[in-house]
Amino acid sequence: MKHTLHFFLITIFLLSGINSFAENKSNNNISCPIIQVSFNSTICNGGTTNITLSSDIAGTSYAWSCTSSNLTGIITNGDNTNINQALNLVDANNNGYITYSVIGFANGCFSGSQDITITVNPIPGTPIGLPNNEICSGEITNLTISSFSNIAGTMLEWTVTDSQNVTGFTLNGSGLSPLNISDELANTSNFQGFVKYSVTSKLGNCFGNTTDYIVFVNPLPISSLADGAIYEDNNSNIIPYILNTGLDNTNYSFDWFLFNTTTNTYELIAGANASTYEAIVVGNYQVIVTNLNTNCYTQDEAEVVLLLNSNNFEKNADLKIFPNPVTDILNIENEFQINSIKVYNQLGQMIFGKEINNNTTQLDLSVINSGIYNVLIETEKGTVNHKIVKK
Repeated sequence: MKHTLHFFLITIFLLSGINSFAENKSNNNISCPIIQVSFNSTICNGGTTNITLSSDIAGTSYAWSCTSSNLTGIITNGDNTNINQALNLVDANNNGYITYSVIGFANGCFSGSQDITITVNPIPGTPIGLPNNEICSGEITNLTISSFSNIAGTMLEWTVTDSQNVTGFTLNGSGLSPLNISDELANTSNFQGFVKYSVTSKLGNCFGNTTDYIVFVNPLPISSLADGAIYEDNNSNIIPYILNTGLDNTNYSFDWFLFNTTTNTYELIAGANASTYEAIVVGNYQVIVTNLNTNCYTQDEAEVVLLLNSNNFEKNADLKIFPNPVTDILNIENEFQINSIKVYNQLGQMIFGKEINNNTTQLDLSVINSGIYNVLIETEKGTVNHKIVKK
């Protein structure tokens, strides 16, 4: 009854506009309470006010009333020491406001009225869920993410929470909704990898839900093309060189090209659609390999040269290659500078290459298998081919 009586007394004073009562009591050396308030000026939709009232005089009684906009379920007055109201927005996309007017009573004296205004912010919409994205290694994620509903000022904060076999992602970031995440992702294996982005909406200090976005990253086909040579055997027959991607014809498609030195472009070789190609023309070859399951593709290139029988070359007494047959170290000496040396097997595959830029050099052939090899020597005066035997 005491608190109720105080409330009615305060209400009478407030309605009557008699605000000088406290001043008169103060002039007669009666201490009037001074109200102290603890509260957060901004809360989120559905949050609690958590207002704590206190005074410099023990036993102070309190009374309060309030006005509000865009809020529902409000208790308009009370006499509690703590004001703990759950505030819910009527329109969840716009702010709500409430102002409490609080007065204290002690020693037969009223405090001055104190106003407390709290802003209630909306909870931002949930990031919109997208289908799991699938890209090829080296491509951009290009994730465009919004929120629903998309309230003006909504921020989206994201972090990478999991990944496998992928590099190139940024660990975290933020931006206004809608947000675009444009990471160039590279798969570091032969298996499908992924990156999981966890995106949370935020409006002021209010957080919405979190949505996960998984980007799968498929590896590119790995081709094993190698430079090689078309060569002439002892009967002056031209032996073609087999360009081999090392891949199968079931899971991949192949398009072969030959470089046109006149137009400086690679031109499609009609009908060349297998994992291998029999090169009978010298030049630079290119193959585009596409994985039929993922549509990821890669391109590879190789150079094919011509090796004529050494009998067709003009004899050069100044060029010395010894010993032949060779067990390990092959010595090469020439009057003119040797630019480079390439060693080919009988299939036309280049198995060894070295830049020289000197008149003499030594090749360590101890690691190659026994057999017959063609040594292509490019000098400043031209190119010479010699056949050697590796013991």
